[in-house]
Amino acid sequence: MISPSESIAEAEYIAPYPYSSNIDVVGQEYQPRLSVMSSMAIDAAVEAWKINPESKIVIAGETLYGSSLPNTTDLMVERAKQTSDIDDGSLVPLHRLPGGTLLNNTYLQTAALKNYFGDKKGGLISSPLNYHLQRVMHTARAYGLESGFTTAEQILDTAGINDYSQYEAAIAGLESSERTIRLINRIDQKGRLFNLMSSRLGGRLVDVIEVNGRPELLQTTARKKVDELAATYGLEPIRF
Repeated sequence: MISPSESIAEAEYIAPYPYSSNIDVVGQEYQPRLSVMSSMAIDAAVEAWKINPESKIVIAGETLYGSSLPNTTDLMVERAKQTSDIDDGSLVPLHRLPGGTLLNNTYLQTAALKNYFGDKKGGLISSPLNYHLQRVMHTARAYGLESGFTTAEQILDTAGINDYSQYEAAIAGLESSERTIRLINRIDQKGRLFNLMSSRLGGRLVDVIEVNGRPELLQTTARKKVDELAATYGLEPIRF
């Protein structure tokens, strides 16, 4: 892993990983929003871009709620524009693999990055969250993606931003399931099992929400969350 202050100034591309969109009902309409972790990831990428405005942010995002609503990629692009003066030319959204496969897990997102960059050597810095770093590094090697690595937390810390410190303990709860996934990866290095699960079950929804005044992890699927909202508000479920 490399130091943000030493590497980002020379990076041509920064690749934040997405960490879900949550979804609410506003005015009897479904409204997706970034999870805490996805907001954290794109905020860190924007801070990296500020160090090097000649670089581009490449977002291999998710489509959790069908094609009719903004997906995680769109929402990360929108947040980057809202929080900085970055222009469209500095943002590269990747939505699908050739053939149309949605990028609803780490493996498919890494495959999309590999497809975009091909055999390019150097110039790319990937910036996952701390808990996710080992798996992203392992998956990048499996797919032959040439990348340096830092973490969103390192970038934000270097920039003196502590807006997400209140969520650290909740996010750390993801380490338990992450250890299990890393064990599976020793056999299934390109995540074929998880790709199959994503095609059948849709994307995973992970967020930090407030429960009794305290941040807690929400772990479910996009489809299950939509079904719950549809039942609560008497809406038609989204067609995935």
